[in-house]
Amino acid sequence: MAGFKSQRFIVGLALVLLALPAMVAAQSSTFIVNFDRTGIPGTTTISTTDPMTGLPTTMVVDTGAFLNPCTSENVDVLGTSSISTVQTIDKFGTVKVTVSEVTRGTGSGWILLNGVPSFTGSTYTFNESQQFTFRLPAAGEEFASDFTDKIAMKGAKSIDNWIVRAHFRIKVSSTGVVQVFMLKTTADPTCKG
Repeated sequence: MAGFKSQRFIVGLALVLLALPAMVAAQSSTFIVNFDRTGIPGTTTISTTDPMTGLPTTMVVDTGAFLNPCTSENVDVLGTSSISTVQTIDKFGTVKVTVSEVTRGTGSGWILLNGVPSFTGSTYTFNESQQFTFRLPAAGEEFASDFTDKIAMKGAKSIDNWIVRAHFRIKVSSTGVVQVFMLKTTADPTCKG
């Protein structure tokens, strides 16, 4: 009886030691996504693939400067989102993906005078971060999900504060390769100042 218990213990210990590298091993990726919303405001149509159906889809996205709802001035915005992903496998074999995102940038206000852009002197900064985790479906399946970052545009005075939203798509292939795309950026139509 004692020999049987020690064999179970040794077999159990061996299985844990064999599984330990898989549980500890982590796959990580970092993506730098630059965005440039400068120039005369407008729209464009882009084509993407729906992550759930795989079918092509089109959407109209805004281009050029944002309209600040607090001051009614155009604001050119330049920024960068640094998105890091870490994939880990728990003891049950479930793959978890932790996403960390940091978005930073600046903006400058302008108006059109006689058809020519004229800088108003207004400047804006933003520095936002978020982190979240999701679990992947069964091994070998492709996964895609969209997420949004709320960016607080901070002006010189609190009355100038407003919100921009960056919309991203994260995609994990059936082999575990991660891709991140920025789909669009939009401004909230209400002033937060």
